[in-house]
Amino acid sequence: MRLVIKNRQLFEAPKGNHPPPWWIRGILVLTCTGVSFAHGSNDGQKGMGLIMLILVGTVPLAYALNRAMPADQVTQFVAMAQVTQESITRASRPSRRR
Repeated sequence: MRLVIKNRQLFEAPKGNHPPPWWIRGILVLTCTGVSFAHGSNDGQKGMGLIMLILVGTVPLAYALNRAMPADQVTQFVAMAQVTQESITRASRPSRRR
């Protein structure tokens, strides 16, 4: 592209708060949109990602808003969450064995 386009400003970061030229921004939007639609458009990865976002967003909310849970079950739930967090933390640490 440097051989075809002779304007050196296009290959440098904008100075200060100045955005790139409008036509460069338009090209970026079009190419990024094309890549987004072309990449993985025929598989279930996008759908699974949306399902995970919904689950991550709503499942903790169900526990936070469940006011019918008795106090003894809340303390048991908190204890189980702490044990789970500790085990995940231990499992995510790199092993020091060689």
